[in-house]
Amino acid sequence: MLPLRLRALWLTFGALGVGLAFLLSLWPHGAPGLESIPDKIQHAVGYAIVVVWFVGLVHPRHYRWVFLGAVVLGGLIEILQSFTETRQGDWADEGADALGALVGLLAAYGGLGGWMPWVERRLGFPPDSDA
Repeated sequence: MLPLRLRALWLTFGALGVGLAFLLSLWPHGAPGLESIPDKIQHAVGYAIVVVWFVGLVHPRHYRWVFLGAVVLGGLIEILQSFTETRQGDWADEGADALGALVGLLAAYGGLGGWMPWVERRLGFPPDSDA
């Protein structure tokens, strides 16, 4: 992990985001309020955000693991949806998840990776030398 003063906060928000992804993905009729956005766009954007969030926490050598974790998360959610009465697993959704995760990975390598220390410096927090 990168040296971060607010690591616990960043991780908490990340965990809440993943939890929200589970909740909205297993919600009986989809994510409320997002009905006008095409399903595959929701998937791609959501997983791009997940990857960009977590690459803010780690060194570039770990970006591929963040990408892989996002793809596995998407697959797990699709499998879980197949066990519900109102949702169904759709491997095309997993493809959109993986595409979004890839976009997030490319954004990380394109300069968005490691963004959290930059934000902390802008907020006036000195780098954490103990991490």
